[in-house]
Amino acid sequence: MVFTHTWDFTEVTIYSSDTGRWTTVESGWIDKTPIGLPVFLNGTLHLMTTEYSIVTVDTEGKVWGQIDIPGNMRDSSDYPFIGQSQGRLYAWCINDNVDVCQLLVWALEDYGGAKWALKDTVNISELFGRDRYKYVEPLAIHPDCDLIFLTDRRGKAISYDMDSKKVHVIGTHETFYGAIPYVPCFAEWPSDGH
Repeated sequence: MVFTHTWDFTEVTIYSSDTGRWTTVESGWIDKTPIGLPVFLNGTLHLMTTEYSIVTVDTEGKVWGQIDIPGNMRDSSDYPFIGQSQGRLYAWCINDNVDVCQLLVWALEDYGGAKWALKDTVNISELFGRDRYKYVEPLAIHPDCDLIFLTDRRGKAISYDMDSKKVHVIGTHETFYGAIPYVPCFAEWPSDGH
């Protein structure tokens, strides 16, 4: 499935490994503006929108849906990020509209009922040694464990283990500028004889 980021999202182009062909399907998301990186999970593409919801489409472009994000994420000053870990959809944001600036991480527990569970809350000062949100940005979530990656605009990138609560500096911001999370591809490509 190919997604091209545009502000007037009108279609999705899907590649079928069975037929070896591309198909363009008109969008089922009326008045939705996707932002951020798409997440592919359980045969479905997920995209955060500027309307604070997650829109979904299956690999055939036939089933279009929408998942509401947890209410308090709407209070954050930036849009939430989404990712997948251990077969579940996650949403996280930096919330600076409380007395203390915090990272909030939610896991989608009931996909059909759109029920979210708060996985973790941590003060930004515990992660970066200061309270100021404006320099902190989520990067990704690890696909196989409860590990979140964040960066700040002062030159530090960290990993935060939600289970052990340990923080590790993993590099500089320049190392991760424009970083895109790695997603393994296990597709078998047909041989063309070369």
